[in-house]
Amino acid sequence: MTQATPEMTSVSTIQAKLLRAKEQLNAVFLQREVPIDLLFTALLGGTNMYLGGPPGTGKTHMINTLSKMLGLKYGYALMGADVTPDMFIGGIDLLALQQGKFTRDLSGGLADVGIFASDETFKSNTPALNSMLGILNEKAYRNGKEEIKVPLQLFVGMSNELPEDEGLEAFWDRLTLRYWVDYLGRDDRTKLMLRISGNEPTPEITEHITEDEIQEMRREAAGFQLSPSIIDLIQDAYDRSIVTGK
Repeated sequence: MTQATPEMTSVSTIQAKLLRAKEQLNAVFLQREVPIDLLFTALLGGTNMYLGGPPGTGKTHMINTLSKMLGLKYGYALMGADVTPDMFIGGIDLLALQQGKFTRDLSGGLADVGIFASDETFKSNTPALNSMLGILNEKAYRNGKEEIKVPLQLFVGMSNELPEDEGLEAFWDRLTLRYWVDYLGRDDRTKLMLRISGNEPTPEITEHITEDEIQEMRREAAGFQLSPSIIDLIQDAYDRSIVTGK
C-alpha cells in the first residue's frame, strides 16, 4: 500500500473542501447544480463563463456568494448601450492627467477584483466589450505606460440574450463555458418564498476556500488528461451550441 505523502493529503483535503462548498451552494441555490459545477470548472480551469437566463433567476446572487466563499474581491457592472470603459475598468485619474499622464483609477473595476460579473452584457456596445479582451486574455492591463498583472480569477458575462453583432465573435469566444439558467419549478419556488418570508431557514454558507487552495487545485487540474471519447462529447456539445445558440 502506498503511504500518503503530505502533498497527497493536502490535495485530498482541498478536494473535500471543494465538495462541501458545492454541497452548501447547492443547498442555498435550488436547481442550480449545473451552473455551480460550471462556475467552479471555469475558476479552476482559468477560463471565463457565460451565464444566460431571464431576470430573477439568481445569477448575480450566486456569483457574489461564490466570491465571498472564496474570499475574493467582487466586482459588478450593469452594462448598457452607452457604457464606457470608465464604468467597468475605472475612471480617468484627474490628478495624473494634470501632470500629463493618462491613467485610470482601477479601484473596484475589472482589473482590481478576483471575480467580476458583467450584467446585461449583450445590451452593451461592441467597442466597450472588446476593450475587455486584453484583460480577459492576458490577465493584465496597460494603465498608461505601466502593465499591471490583474488579480482576476473568474469573469462571468450574464445576459438574457445572445450576441448578435459579428464584431463580438472574439469576445464570445472568450466565454468558454456557457449555460442558460431557467426559472425554478413550482415546488422550489414555494420553498424559496418560504425562505424569503422567514417561514423556513435558509441554509448557511460556512465553507471557505483560500486563494492558495484555488491555485493548488488549478495545478492539479492542469495535469488532468481527457480521453478521446470525452473530447468527442465536448466537440459534439460545442457543435450543437452553435446551432441552437445555447
